Amino acid sequence: WRCAARRRSYLSHSIFSLSEDSILSLSVQVSLDNYVEMRSKTASPLFLWKKRVEWVVERAVPGWLYDWRPLYTMVTFSRTPYHVAIERARRQDAVLYSIMSLAAAAAAAASVAAAARLTRRLS
Repeated sequence: WRCAARRRSYLSHSIFSLSEDSILSLSVQVSLDNYVEMRSKTASPLFLWKKRVEWVVERAVPGWLYDWRPLYTMVTFSRTPYHVAIERARRQDAVLYSIMSLAAAAAAAASVAAAARLTRRLS
């Protein structure tokens, strides 16, 4: 009960503490970012890999640990205020890029190790 009351209090404070102009500008920013993403990033292999990793993380992380949701889901299918959704998406992207960097480093290390083994076998 206490947690739900605190969440309602937080949401009402966060919604009413922002002016209509700032809410509108955040809405415009989310829409513009979405447009740029759809226009120029969807053909990028890095973007597609990011979306795959995001999908895996979203399903792998249990909801009781951390409610991982993409920005589109937060602003479309929930009552999460835009400023909260944007900040949360930035934090999630930082974590996601760290995961992707570790995966790329592991793949590079595995490639170097495989090349070294192959070189030893051939010599």
